[in-house]
Amino acid sequence: MSNSILFEIILRIVKTNRQNPKASKSRIIKRICLANISDKSPFKTIPIFMKQSIILFLFIFTTSWAYSQEETEKKAEFRLNSDSRRTIINRKSVGIFGLRAGVLFNKKLETGVGIYSSSLFGVLGKDVEKTYTDFSQSPTQSFPARVNFQYLSIYGEYTLIENKGLMLTTNSQFGVGRVNLHLEEGLDTSRKIREGKTLVEHSLKAKVKTFSWLHLIGGIGYRYLLNGEPQIKKAFNAPVYILGASIDFKKLRESFKKDS
Repeated sequence: MSNSILFEIILRIVKTNRQNPKASKSRIIKRICLANISDKSPFKTIPIFMKQSIILFLFIFTTSWAYSQEETEKKAEFRLNSDSRRTIINRKSVGIFGLRAGVLFNKKLETGVGIYSSSLFGVLGKDVEKTYTDFSQSPTQSFPARVNFQYLSIYGEYTLIENKGLMLTTNSQFGVGRVNLHLEEGLDTSRKIREGKTLVEHSLKAKVKTFSWLHLIGGIGYRYLLNGEPQIKKAFNAPVYILGASIDFKKLRESFKKDS
């Protein structure tokens, strides 16, 4: 269902731009967001929250495209950053290792791609243990399972506030990936299930300056799966939170030199 929804909206974006390529970018965005979807469209059948998430993501992504087109004469800056965070899956705290690459336009809007995983090279991170009910069998059976996941996303991040002591940003992303389940069916019997997933995630992040060389980072958001089994969606529809620090080693050395 989600694929046909996304295809319809993407085709609407392309069609709108072709019909009026000279229109202002803000007008194109408005037409996309306010467009009438046909009664036969699967978009009519999905929950309000999912509609709002899709429209919000498309708005930010289309705004990113428009902004990049209109600001080409201004300097763009390439960014490569770690983007790790933590989340709650099956009532357990799980780390997500992330790396993203993007372009920052006019020191305000950043857009790019990111890759995320609950484990890193099979060494760091951990699987989540949960009970999985297999409805494909008759009668249905439940098995202990270990779960991990990976996904690739496109994102848009906008700086709301920036001054000497604080930076506040909002981030939206759309991801495509998979969930891996390892079922323990018996003492010597196991089975693997791989399930594709699409998701949206919205977050708000603050970066606070404590010293000239140290910034504390904190944020909160929510992840929502657009497809998948109900038991998988229930486990993965959850908050995300970000805790970290950023150290400028050059300024740290300068600080030590001044004190000595």
